[in-house]
Amino acid sequence: MKEIKLSIIIPYYNSAELLMKLLSTIPDTDEIQVIVVDDFSDSYKDEYEACKAKYSSKNVEFYINECGKSAGGARNTGLKYAKGKWLLFADADDIFLPDFYSILQKYFVQEYDIVYFVPTSIDLMTGQETVRHRSYQRYVCNYLDNPSLRNLMLLKYCYESPWSKLIKRSLLTENNIFFDQTMYSNDVMASVKSAYYAKKILPSREKIYCITKRGNSLTSSVTQEKYNIRLNAYFRKHSFLKKHLTKEEYQAMDFKVRLRLGAIVDNKWGIGFLFITTCRLLLHGVPIWREYGPLKGFYNKQIEKYL
Repeated sequence: MKEIKLSIIIPYYNSAELLMKLLSTIPDTDEIQVIVVDDFSDSYKDEYEACKAKYSSKNVEFYINECGKSAGGARNTGLKYAKGKWLLFADADDIFLPDFYSILQKYFVQEYDIVYFVPTSIDLMTGQETVRHRSYQRYVCNYLDNPSLRNLMLLKYCYESPWSKLIKRSLLTENNIFFDQTMYSNDVMASVKSAYYAKKILPSREKIYCITKRGNSLTSSVTQEKYNIRLNAYFRKHSFLKKHLTKEEYQAMDFKVRLRLGAIVDNKWGIGFLFITTCRLLLHGVPIWREYGPLKGFYNKQIEKYL
């Protein structure tokens, strides 16, 4: 039996047809261990059982989330069973691009802790390219074109999603890195900590992964609950970086506070919620004054939108 080179961890929830499509893009070889973790699905059970029947005889293992409902808990369960030297994470409704494994193989003999790849993205309804991959593409390509400190910090700490990265498994195990067990933004701190503890990273323009967009996905809508969960993850990220980075590295970061406050206005959650969120940002030491000018002027513009 060949040595397992790569473990692919896939959290799954109510998307059996799309999971089948994803699995069809992964080569059936003893070098790859595919781990599917069901996050307590309650629909498409027959279709999921058919998927298990089709792929269990191949290089795919199926488990139930043992670590608390969420994609983060499912990924943690997957890490428990992972055996490969290298890790890939994928969402069950995404796909790998043709020949992705041949691209990865050349990195198996190199000593990088993380390889960042440029993803692409499509709309499942129209088949057209979407913008979901653009920020990740920008982080990788900007650093390759101009390897400044700022671009390095943005690559390491703003490329927060775990997919489209080749990660050495020992990086996570030796630094006790796990995913948060929240419904949203459960990958933020795992990605940030992985980047911080990585001794050697590499950005690559090569493409191995395609993000998809569908109407009922977790990323397709914004609610106040989702906003708060994401904001709490942002605070944890901000506190970690402020504690561990040098002053120069920290000041090179881009915190995107304007977009976070603007979401409150766009969704009309009220001036009170806007005020509370701003106070929380200030209490956590987020440098909104330095980055965005006088807060009073910003507030005046937002208040006008409510009048």
